[in-house]
Parts: sequence; C-alpha cells; structure tokens
Amino acid sequence: MQSPTCSDYMACLAVALPDQIPIDAPRYGPQGSCWAEPAMATECTIVCASRTESLCPSGDTAGGTGNEEPLCSIDAVLPGAPNPIEAGDGVGQLPVEIGEILEANCGCHYVDGDRLDREIPAYFGALAIATWADFHAPFMGQPTWQRVRVRAIDELNMPPTYFCGEAVFGSLNVSDYVLLRDWLDASAPDAARWNR
Repeated sequence: MQSPTCSDYMACLAVALPDQIPIDAPRYGPQGSCWAEPAMATECTIVCASRTESLCPSGDTAGGTGNEEPLCSIDAVLPGAPNPIEAGDGVGQLPVEIGEILEANCGCHYVDGDRLDREIPAYFGALAIATWADFHAPFMGQPTWQRVRVRAIDELNMPPTYFCGEAVFGSLNVSDYVLLRDWLDASAPDAARWNR
C-alpha cells in the first residue's frame, strides 16, 4: 500500500511538476513498484519525503514534510529542564548527532515526571537512554539499542504520535529517522567508532 508520504509527494508533483507524474507514478504511485516489499517501501518513503521537501517546502501538501518543531523535545516536555544526554566525540559517548536526535524527540525519558504540568504517556521514561552505556545495558533480555530500534524504526511508535505529533516516520522527520536507523543498524557504536 502506498505510504502517506508518497501520496503527499504525488500531490506535490501535481502542483510543482505535473509532467513528472507519468514518470514517477509507476514507482511511487498507489500501484507503484515501491509497495512490493517492506524494505523497498521504507526506502521509497524516504525518497518521497526528501523530494517533497525540495519541491513543496511551503507545506502545501497534506501531512507536511516532517520538519515541524519537535513536540517531544526535552524543552517542550519541561521548559528549562537540564539535558542529561552524554554526547561527544570520544570513547563511551553517544555521537553528537544521535544526542541531538534524542534531545529533540525523546524528552519524556529525561525529565522528572513530578515536575510536569501536562499529561505525559503512562510509559513515561521507563527506558534509560541518556548514555552510550544505557544503550548497551540489557533491557527485556536484549541490549537496549535493539529495543529502541524495534520501537522507533520498525514499529514507528516511539516517540508516540498521539503525544508528539505526526511526522514522516511516526513522530520522526526524515533526517532523524535515517540517521537513527543507520546508527542502530551499526549496533549503536560510540562516538569514537561511529563513521557516518
């Protein structure tokens, strides 16, 4: 089934480059070849999102591009809360860009629930993900990074869309999704071993 992101891309083409529709519809359209298998569908959705961002940056298509302000950042969840994420470029540290993704999207895991003045999901902060060691600690019989991959990349239900808002990949925008996926697919290396 065609992804909503590629549906947005086709709508964008209709406005920005209608002559391109016959070229892209066999791949990205509702009956396109992209939807033959899940891995291909994911890659096609990434392409559609990127092309929509380039062609229709004003957000004239349904669903937006995923570049909206993060609603689940540490500061959005609790303004002024300290950032406990340990990111840098050394051994045993999270890569800086991964720390930025976590700060922008995973605020519920980093703030004290007793200080919040709005409703937070019941899952609030159950998974420690502030340090590289946290990602490699066991959680439910597997390293934490594997559980994060299932929830954020495969199932697209973290961050929760009902609380954080819809972007292109659940609540993640394209660049955050791709970078986080690549890092997790590499077994969540520390900053000294992370080659992007």
